[in-house]
Amino acid sequence: MRLMQLCLLLAITSMAFTACDKDNDEDVASANGGDLIGRWELLYDMVGGEIDEYYSSGEYVIQFNADGTYYIVEDGYPEADTWFRQGDQLWIADDDPCTIVELTSTRLILDSYDGYDHYTLREVFRRIN
Repeated sequence: MRLMQLCLLLAITSMAFTACDKDNDEDVASANGGDLIGRWELLYDMVGGEIDEYYSSGEYVIQFNADGTYYIVEDGYPEADTWFRQGDQLWIADDDPCTIVELTSTRLILDSYDGYDHYTLREVFRRIN
């Protein structure tokens, strides 16, 4: 009977550790951007709830990489740096954080506040890969 209790205890303990490891892996993937990883094309941006500018296909594309780097091509000019995500906050390079308003498999909406001009910029992206 004692051996059976010991085996049961070991089985329960190993399941608990396995469950914790899986949860931790999912938390890490989420914290590192999970769904953000990939290529996104900016469709338009908004200021004060009104569309400020539409973008042509390929005019502004950002690639978030799993290693925490990104690559942007804006008006033909490339830029590369690092990014980090924590919850709904996204830091790109050394800029102030953006807020992730929506993130689906096909759509990304980011809000960022311009403290100099005192307005919130909303950027609407679509996934292109």
